[in-house]
This record gives sequence, C-alpha cells and structure tokens, in this order.
Amino acid sequence: MEYQKEALFIYDEAGADWVDTVTGNPFGTAIRCVDATTFLESPEQHIGSTRHLVVTACMAVIEPVLQLCLQHQLSIGFLPLPTQKAIQRHFMLPRKTEESLELALRDAEDPST
Repeated sequence: MEYQKEALFIYDEAGADWVDTVTGNPFGTAIRCVDATTFLESPEQHIGSTRHLVVTACMAVIEPVLQLCLQHQLSIGFLPLPTQKAIQRHFMLPRKTEESLELALRDAEDPST
C-alpha cells in the first residue's frame, strides 16, 4: 500500500483533538496542520504545493474545502467526527479512527487501492 508523501490537515474546533493522531501517523506522511478558520481566510496560501488535504470538521467547513479541491484538482481524505454518521455511511468510511486515518492518507494513484 502506498501513502501520500505529504498532506495538509484542516480541522475545526471539534477536530482539534485529532492533530496529534494525524501528525503522528505511522504511514510516513508528512503533515502540515491549519485550523479551518485560518485556512478558509486564504486557502491558496496554505495549499501551496500540497496535492492532498485531510479534513476533520463540520459540514460548513467541508463544503468549501471540497469546492477548493475540485478547483485545484486536489485529492481529499475525510476523518469524520464521531457525530458524523451520515458522512461515514455516504462515503463508506471505517468507524475506527486508525482505519479512517489509514484510508484518508492512501495515495489515490496507487493501483493497488
């Protein structure tokens, strides 16, 4: 399995508890973190050369981040909050944090995924 070399982790207040888990991931992915408010004020400044975003936030943050991914042709991984059961079901995401993180950091260009 191949994983992203680097990613930008975007989180809101509810997702702030995930920062240590994401930055300490065992998959070798270098993570830069930015809170959602700061990111949404100037997204291009934070995206830079990053080609993959990981998001843990409410829908009010997820929606504009998805739009930016489409505009900039970026890949995205979701780490749903425990209360976001609909997102888990819609995207068929694992319930366990470790499994969600593994999926969110996979390299979509890896033919084995």
